[in-house]
Amino acid sequence: MKKIVFAIMALALTAGFAVAQDWAEIPGIANDIAVGADGTVWIVGSESRGFLAFRWDDGAWVKAPREGWRRIACGKDGDAYAIDRDYKIFRWRNNDWQELAGAATDIAVGADGTVFIIGSESKGHRIYKWDDGAWADFPGSNYKRVAVGPDGNPYVVSQDYKIYRWRNDTWQELAGAATDIAVGPDGNLFIIGSESKGNNAYRWDDGAWTKLPSNDFRNIAAGPDGQAWVTKGDDGKIFRLRK
Repeated sequence: MKKIVFAIMALALTAGFAVAQDWAEIPGIANDIAVGADGTVWIVGSESRGFLAFRWDDGAWVKAPREGWRRIACGKDGDAYAIDRDYKIFRWRNNDWQELAGAATDIAVGADGTVFIIGSESKGHRIYKWDDGAWADFPGSNYKRVAVGPDGNPYVVSQDYKIYRWRNDTWQELAGAATDIAVGPDGNLFIIGSESKGNNAYRWDDGAWTKLPSNDFRNIAAGPDGQAWVTKGDDGKIFRLRK
């Protein structure tokens, strides 16, 4: 009997250890996070509430100039796109921030370089696509978050937390509800659920959401090879989903 009890306890401990090891903690804290198709990771770090942009480089965060960022996205070549506290839009090119036209509350870049934003209109919250140096109006409104698939098609979360993807020239609603959304260069789709206290992370698998271990997540980004990066809790700790 003792052997059986010890065996059960060992299995329980092993299972608990496996769950704990599904997420690898990364040094630092963040208010937003983005991963590019090449695996480059950018964050908006609070650093005494300055909200600076940092790039993960060889095990450390490298600071980019300027402060006051709200949201960040990462392009196919590791370049960042960011929205500042005044809703102005910038992209990181040649080690400097270049301002783009327009104003936005969220921004996303696909693996093919396609860029979408959610406009800053007080009631419209429309979606726009960067097209030949200008923002082209895209169908629909009342959106909160945007992500871009590897084929350049957008995914959105609406103001009432519904999830949609653009397919065959129309918006298709997906099951569930979310507060944040991310699509990787391999097409893996992740969300942060809208549970009032759970804030669980989910991956889209065969037409349904699979819950990932742990909870209390705030932001999510998707990198190559099916990896997800998240910020967790009010303190913004950073974690990466192990392969």
